[in-house]
Amino acid sequence: MSRKNITISILSLIGVNVFLLSYILNPSGEALSGRLIDKFDGSANEAPAEKNKESASRVSNHEAISPVMSGNSVIYYEKGTGRVFKTSLETNTTETISESILRDFLSAVWAPDKRQVIAKFYGPLGNEFRYYSYDTKKTIPLDRNVRSAVFSPNSSQIAYFKSTPEGGEIYISNPDGSDSHRIFKTAFLDTDLKWLADDLIVVSSINSADQLHYVFSLNRDGEIRKIFDGLMKLDTAWRGDGAAVIYSSFDNGSLESRILNLNTGTEVKISKNIAAGQCSWGTNSVVCVSRQDGGSGDEIFLINPQGDIISLTKTSQSFNPSEVMLSPDESRLIILNRPDNLIYSLRINQ
Repeated sequence: MSRKNITISILSLIGVNVFLLSYILNPSGEALSGRLIDKFDGSANEAPAEKNKESASRVSNHEAISPVMSGNSVIYYEKGTGRVFKTSLETNTTETISESILRDFLSAVWAPDKRQVIAKFYGPLGNEFRYYSYDTKKTIPLDRNVRSAVFSPNSSQIAYFKSTPEGGEIYISNPDGSDSHRIFKTAFLDTDLKWLADDLIVVSSINSADQLHYVFSLNRDGEIRKIFDGLMKLDTAWRGDGAAVIYSSFDNGSLESRILNLNTGTEVKISKNIAAGQCSWGTNSVVCVSRQDGGSGDEIFLINPQGDIISLTKTSQSFNPSEVMLSPDESRLIILNRPDNLIYSLRINQ
């Protein structure tokens, strides 16, 4: 055999061995990549791709605010302009719902039917709230003293907090503000409202003097039930029916997280302390996103009603969520990332 043929044979054997080695390391035949997503300004922090880690996909092409799930799609406003978009999680296609530019738009509260909103706008004398119907295309301003508002579970009414010289009052009315009646008076100057069940409105307030949080519930008749009394840096994520809540607060300088069952009054302490705002309720359990212990990227985990923690998946990306939602089939975690105001979707396996 000539020296030329021997050289060719050796090179061929090397090529075959390299191919076999690459197939053993990656038997699926898929291309190996050291990056999860293309880098862009302000994106979620990345680390080199690691084995058995999921990659979050970007849902929004614009800076987003006030996202909401609508079936298997995410509807959101564009921050700063008020334009509205809808992105399908299945096809990753985006359609424009509204091209209207909303001057001084800040945020919006969606009705459960996704056909009505209460939008908040900046005003020279204080923020202004306006009701809008996507069916009638009509905009109706609410009382100038309204400071927060929320839709009822069936979208037929709203509850709103109105400031007064003595403090504030909570009303129930039609979505456009008509046919209103007061159900409660309070000395608190500002509140956040959540209408979780037909006869359950949750009221959250902060005492401006000591910055402690107070939470209580109201029924339609204004009867009050205390839930949390004087907690520091309280953060909550409520189950959809209002029967349970995961909450976190600081006690003696340390973050503690618990699940409270409102029907039984029982509490379960969670061994992994996490801000409740990084969690979202599924049917019976809570799904949270948090920085991995001793590793790069985030971990998605489930917390059952007994407080047990079950790891679901990990990602090489790191997020700082301002809002977290589960898709209706609970197969994806939707994250509005605070640093870049973009929405991401991360597939999870329960």
